[in-house]
Amino acid sequence: MKVYPYFDSHCDTISKMLTNQVGLNSPSLEVNLSALSAYKPTVQVFALYNDGSFYKNDVLSSFQKFKNECKRFSRQIAFKRSCGGIKHNAYMGRATALLAIEALGNQPDFSIDNIIDYHRSGVRIMSLCWNDDNILCGGTNKNLSGLTGLGVEVLKKMKKLKIILDVSHMSDKSFYEALQVYDLPMCATHSSSRSVCNHPRNLTDDQFLKIAARGGMCGINFYPPFLGGNKPGINQVIAHIEHFMALGGEDAIGIGADFDGTDRTACGLENAGLTYKLFDALLSLNYKESTVNKIAFYNFYKFLKNFEF
Repeated sequence: MKVYPYFDSHCDTISKMLTNQVGLNSPSLEVNLSALSAYKPTVQVFALYNDGSFYKNDVLSSFQKFKNECKRFSRQIAFKRSCGGIKHNAYMGRATALLAIEALGNQPDFSIDNIIDYHRSGVRIMSLCWNDDNILCGGTNKNLSGLTGLGVEVLKKMKKLKIILDVSHMSDKSFYEALQVYDLPMCATHSSSRSVCNHPRNLTDDQFLKIAARGGMCGINFYPPFLGGNKPGINQVIAHIEHFMALGGEDAIGIGADFDGTDRTACGLENAGLTYKLFDALLSLNYKESTVNKIAFYNFYKFLKNFEF
């Protein structure tokens, strides 16, 4: 089996670990140590999803539990914050864990100063909402509301701290308003193409082009309802990649599979250890190896460099 580099911009594995009380070595996880060992170098963004029950201290303690788990398996994975840390881990032969928060505005006791605490704890990526509207912005369920006044201030604080904005789950109105407030490169960590599959969680062509023009990224989501087709699998994922490629987005496409956060998986892509099959398929379609490696790793790695201090 060919060994590819790997950078996945979104999984919900922390939440699944907490719910099921399992460790990173658990075979019940779609992202686990065995799966990540299939790639070199390896980066996985681990997002903590706030369903509305996590207070500030819960968020910080959850991240600390996860960091402790990384220390338990320090020969295989280590928490890092930077591209330099990723390079060091690759040299040491271990995967890198980056941290993210999903649905920042769902926190019951949210205060804008919490962002500083989360940044200090090592969080590199934040999304404001999940599918529903909250105190920061509108979500894709109603897909009508935009940013709130507090949401605008949060984006300004994120920009100042060079925290990456994840626009996945934001309403269309929130997305376009965020473009005006947050002028750094932004990322849709786990979204696909709305032209290929007409779902509000996917990006329109214009949204993708706006992201790409700013040096941002889109991580292709593997969740079947976002892919379209009957029993979607690798071919449907490729259809989304090829659509964005046709828009000139070769440097703005990566993987954001959404493992451990969905009720079903794409055929042939049931866990992170099988994502190499997608890369194999792209090579079989005469994609250049350099292009495949960019989608697999280097596009997101280059994007992350925009946020280095």
